[in-house]
Amino acid sequence: MIEPLTVPAALVILLPCAEALAGPFRARYDRAAADGMPAHITLLYPFRPAGGLGPATRATLMELSAAQPAFSFQLDATGEFPGVLYLAPEDSAPFICLAESLWRRFPESPPYGGSIREMVPHLTVADLQPDPIPETLREAFAIAAERLLPMEGRVTVLTLMVLGRGGWEVSGEFPLGRGSG
Repeated sequence: MIEPLTVPAALVILLPCAEALAGPFRARYDRAAADGMPAHITLLYPFRPAGGLGPATRATLMELSAAQPAFSFQLDATGEFPGVLYLAPEDSAPFICLAESLWRRFPESPPYGGSIREMVPHLTVADLQPDPIPETLREAFAIAAERLLPMEGRVTVLTLMVLGRGGWEVSGEFPLGRGSG
């Protein structure tokens, strides 16, 4: 049984525009996708435990997201961390700005638990850690990406995801302000 007091939540930007390209690879090579997490860029994970997402936290998320302008983005590059293949936005600054504003409000929830020095906004396509990415996977993704990149989208909502009994599920959506970008 999953205990909501200890299961961490995640604050993410969902990227439905990337499902056609990333979805087939994620379904096969990303455990988060197998658990129901849609294509996304993570802003804060782990966030608070699901049991700590009461009205005050949600009100703070609503206030914070409303103060952040909506923005457009373009996914146009691939990259790698050890054992991870990903898509990256052309301009990572708006994602970093949003993540940093969340972190300032929730300092007990640094990105990736504080295990990284510099945030690199990305959409994980394959996570094979601790194994390296095979060249055949890298080539297959490059061929698929060549036809579909660059892809554009607009970020208008911050999404709170919680890992429940049936996998990851949306627990809240917080619209961004009406800035142009």
